[in-house]
Amino acid sequence: ENQTIILTGEGETYADFIYLKQNATYEIPGNTTVSKIILNGNNSELSSAYNAMSGEWSNAEILCDTRQNCEGFNRTHFLDESWLVWVVEN
Repeated sequence: ENQTIILTGEGETYADFIYLKQNATYEIPGNTTVSKIILNGNNSELSSAYNAMSGEWSNAEILCDTRQNCEGFNRTHFLDESWLVWVVEN
């Protein structure tokens, strides 16, 4: 069984964090779940996402911040946007 995050396209992975650039997709291990997704538009500035997390004004948007809420988001519907994704073990 896959134990690492698989990234297809441009982006980065760091432990439990995935940065997906436009048109990138991911596959996570079966024993993990997405716990937070931030839509960063087509903005390459990650500071927008961190501003959104801290409650400051930002161009970024928190799509979901619980495992249950994140289940409903499909990456293929947002391929023209960059995403920041956090993953947790089940």
